[in-house]
Amino acid sequence: NGIAGSVKTLFWAMLLLGIVIFIFGVTFMQLAYNYLRTNPDNSDIMIYYGTLGRSMLTLFMAISGGVDWKDAVAPLSALSEIIDYLMGIYVFFTVFCFI
Repeated sequence: NGIAGSVKTLFWAMLLLGIVIFIFGVTFMQLAYNYLRTNPDNSDIMIYYGTLGRSMLTLFMAISGGVDWKDAVAPLSALSEIIDYLMGIYVFFTVFCFI
């Protein structure tokens, strides 16, 4: 009974984390896409945020230790300083509220 109850809670926590990663992933991917339409030479943005899958993977790696979050947001920093704060909010919210 105890394990089944914790699996249910784990499922909802992982679903909520997936939704948050998806929302931020779409946001960062759209920002990257709009930037790449005018500046197509930036390959770092394509590496981290070229597709929705890459964007979500980058965001997951930023909270799980796969890549430093400052390195992940560095290619997008050319767009606006606000993006640094947006990534900081994402990391703070996911690390301190979910994990």
